[in-house]
Amino acid sequence: VHAIHLLPGGRMLIGGSFGTYNGATRRNLARLEANGGADGTFSDPGIGISTINAISVQPDGRIILSGYFFTMQGSQRYHLARVLADGALDPTFVTGPGTDGSVYGHTLRTDGRILIGGGFTDHNGTGRNRVALIRGTPRVQVKALLEGPYTGSLMTDSLRRQSVLPLTEPYTALGYSAPGYTSGATVHSSVLDVTGNDAIVDWVLVEMRPSASPGTIATARAVLLQRDGDVVDLDGRSTIGFAGLVDGTYCVAVRHRNHLPVMLS
Repeated sequence: VHAIHLLPGGRMLIGGSFGTYNGATRRNLARLEANGGADGTFSDPGIGISTINAISVQPDGRIILSGYFFTMQGSQRYHLARVLADGALDPTFVTGPGTDGSVYGHTLRTDGRILIGGGFTDHNGTGRNRVALIRGTPRVQVKALLEGPYTGSLMTDSLRRQSVLPLTEPYTALGYSAPGYTSGATVHSSVLDVTGNDAIVDWVLVEMRPSASPGTIATARAVLLQRDGDVVDLDGRSTIGFAGLVDGTYCVAVRHRNHLPVMLS
C-alpha cells in the first residue's frame, strides 16, 4: 500500500501494488469500511494498473489517482486518472497522451488545477521535466443572499440548528433535471456541524449557462449556501467545481426552492 486517504465517517481509500484485499479482487485500489472490511459497492479499477502512488479526493467526491498505469477500466489513462465517488471511471477527465513516465505524487490546487511530479520529461507532447501543472476541474466562486433568512449582515441557519436540513439534495425530488446534473448529491453530517459565518443555510442549485445562449443550461449542480453568502461545494468550504465543463464564457444562475432565481449576465 503506497497511499491512504481518509474519508468522512472513518472509511478510507488505499492504493498501491496489490491484487486482492481480504480475498476479494481489488486491483491496486480499494475502499475500506471503518471496521477495515472491503466496501463492496466500490468499483474495481480493472486490469492495466500496475501501481497507484497517490490518492486525493475533490470537494465533489471525485477521486484523483496517480501512479504507473496505461489503462483503467478498459480506457486509456496514462499515469493519471479520475474516478467517480463509487469508483467508476470518470469519462469527463481525459489527459490525452499524458506523461511519458510515472507520476509519483500530485496535489489539488484551490483553483481546480492539479500539480503532478514524477519520473517524466513530457506531458501531452510538451516538455515538462518532472513537474507539471495541468487542468483539472473548472471552479467558480459565487455569492448569494436569501431574503427570508437575511438579517442585514448574515443569514440565519435555522434549518441546520433545528436538524431539518437534509443530507441529500432536495431538488431531484421536486422534479429538477438538467444536462450534466447528478441527482442525489449528499454531504457528510460533519459538514452541518460547522457553526458561525460558515454554517450551512440550505441547498441551492447553480447553473452554468453559455453567455451566447443564456436560456440553455450547460451543466448544473446542487451545492450549499453559507450564512455569509458563499456558495460552496459539498465539503462545505470549497468553491464550486464543474467537472467536464468545456472552455467558454458563461452566465451563472442560482436557484432556490423557495425564492426566485437570479442570473449574472
